[in-house]
Amino acid sequence: MKHRNLLFVAISSLLLITIGCEKIPFDDRNDYLGDWTFTTEITELNTDSVGYFFQDSITYQGTIKYGNEKNELSIDYHNGTPLIVTLGENGKLENLPTHYCSGSFSNTSTLDIYLKWGGLGGGVTHQVYATR
Repeated sequence: MKHRNLLFVAISSLLLITIGCEKIPFDDRNDYLGDWTFTTEITELNTDSVGYFFQDSITYQGTIKYGNEKNELSIDYHNGTPLIVTLGENGKLENLPTHYCSGSFSNTSTLDIYLKWGGLGGGVTHQVYATR
C-alpha cells in the first residue's frame, strides 16, 4: 500500500510540473517558439493607368507562439498582425494565405517566408528572413 501511495504522489507531481510549464511537452512546435528578429522586404506594385511602385525593408522584433489549433504557429513578423500557419514535416509551413506563398524553417534558428497577394497587374509581396 505504501508503494502505491508513493507511486501516486510521484505521478501526480510529474503531471503538475509538466502542466505548469509554458511549453507543451513533446510538441514539434517547441523548437521554434520565442523571440525572433524578422527582416521583411516589402514590394507593392500596381500597373494601372496611374502606376505605382513601392519597395522597403523593415526589421521587426517579433515572436513565434502556439496557434489555437494542433500544429499551428502564430508568427508576428510585422506590425503586430500575426501570420497563422501550420507546421508541417521537416519545418515546412503549410496553410499560408495564398497558393503563391511558401515558407520553411531551415533549422531551429532560421526561417524564410515568401508571401504574395494580388494579381491582374498589381500585388504585394513580403519576403521574410528571420533569425534568433
